[in-house]
Amino acid sequence: MNENERTITPEEQKQALQSARDAAAAGDPMGMLKNLYHGFVLDGMKSRLAARWSQIPTDDVDYFVAQAVDILYEQINLGEKVFNITAYLWKVAERKATDYHRIRKKERSLPPDELSEVFNSSRVAVHQRTSEEMAEEEREKEEQDRKRRQSITIARSLLPRLGLANVQAVMAYVIDAAEARREDLQNIEIADALGLSLETVRQAKSRGFRRLSRIAKEEGLVERKFCFEDLKIDDEEDASS
Repeated sequence: MNENERTITPEEQKQALQSARDAAAAGDPMGMLKNLYHGFVLDGMKSRLAARWSQIPTDDVDYFVAQAVDILYEQINLGEKVFNITAYLWKVAERKATDYHRIRKKERSLPPDELSEVFNSSRVAVHQRTSEEMAEEEREKEEQDRKRRQSITIARSLLPRLGLANVQAVMAYVIDAAEARREDLQNIEIADALGLSLETVRQAKSRGFRRLSRIAKEEGLVERKFCFEDLKIDDEEDASS
């Protein structure tokens, strides 16, 4: 059967996704991938990502999802526990797309009369330019990591000032997950871990980020371009939906 002719019922897709989750929990990355493939989960994720980033070429979108799959496979193969594989895949692929878009926005568009000069430049010059671009990307990544570490440190120091115990507990869980670079944290996990209702977690997380932002503004951290964006973990739906 041709690849484009593959079909699956909603029930079969649901079962394939559950089988993929079971395989991941059992430390079987190959079984996980087989079920993700047969359940069209990766196809759905590519379509969803392409719709969200319509300005990015389809081949690049496919590559982001493939990178996410490789990273997830390695995590499972190393024995790491990933509680929500579709959320993990989505977060990694979305981050790759965001980085791609940010880098491309900074690239300078050359006018037509300069194109010939570029194409006629020596191979050495091209390699030098590429090296410079790579060095700039590395510097940007290091700066992002530095800001992320700063965000985590300051957010944790502000926990006692967030008020209600539930808000502090939920935000502490989120901060710990961010520090561990968890890509799959969802509200339901926080609720189960802390013995809270899902709605309580949602409200506590919303209030926690608002209060962190307010305190940061009062402390003058906003003027230093401080933000908590890297700490935010969305409660994404399955990419197959």
